[in-house]
Amino acid sequence: MITLVSSSLVAGTPALDKAVATWAAPEKLPMYVYTLADLNGDSVLDAVILIRDPVYCGSGGCRMIILKGTTEGFSPVSTSTITREPILLLPEVRHGWRTLSVLVAGGGALPGQVLMRFNGAAYPSNPSLQVRAIPKDMKGAQTLKFN
Repeated sequence: MITLVSSSLVAGTPALDKAVATWAAPEKLPMYVYTLADLNGDSVLDAVILIRDPVYCGSGGCRMIILKGTTEGFSPVSTSTITREPILLLPEVRHGWRTLSVLVAGGGALPGQVLMRFNGAAYPSNPSLQVRAIPKDMKGAQTLKFN
């Protein structure tokens, strides 16, 4: 079973704000939306953050941050550039973490969903360099909500 929690806030919980502020330092806390989901099967909710601040967005999309949920808050896992919605949570697991799919479009890129597979240390930093998702990959996918 997958646990998902969505938020329409431009700021999250104090623990999320602290983790995002640490990531953005020395810049101020950027505007962001988030979804919580157990990405690594440890029964602790992890955070998928989509930065909405213009400083971190361009014609190809915005930054996505993945944070691992811990008993003390959140710790950084990876940052990806040029990410667009929809962001999908796929059934596939690589190195203990669920595969994500993000939309690549704009900035001259051919639009389409790509696979963001965990490599044992992080998710890819540049979605435009990832393999395109095919219908078989998308079977059972859940759309992460960033309302």
